[in-house]
Amino acid sequence: MTLSRRRTALGLCYQGPHRVHQPRRRQGFLRQFREDIVSLKFEVFALRDAEFAAAERLIERYAFDLRLRTLDALQIAVALSLKSQALVDYFVAADKILCEVAALEGFSVVNPEP
Repeated sequence: MTLSRRRTALGLCYQGPHRVHQPRRRQGFLRQFREDIVSLKFEVFALRDAEFAAAERLIERYAFDLRLRTLDALQIAVALSLKSQALVDYFVAADKILCEVAALEGFSVVNPEP
């Protein structure tokens, strides 16, 4: 599904609250991301009904107290699905809320931000 690729590409361009990389640099990131997908450096997974249902449960559980957002819930839902298949060992994100919810869902979390 395009959503996961678009979300990742946007994440590559995001540099923190209200800041986006300069247009020239952003284009370089996007070009490299597309090349990496074509060269199979990343594996792209389609979102299934199970992930949407899991995301809905995560939103019901965490949206009000921890302010979990919809796309973040989808990201965790996909990670939970991959974890259940023993395809991931760690959850890596530089978002405090995302890391907190992932930890509550049983992930070992790596946050590259200090």
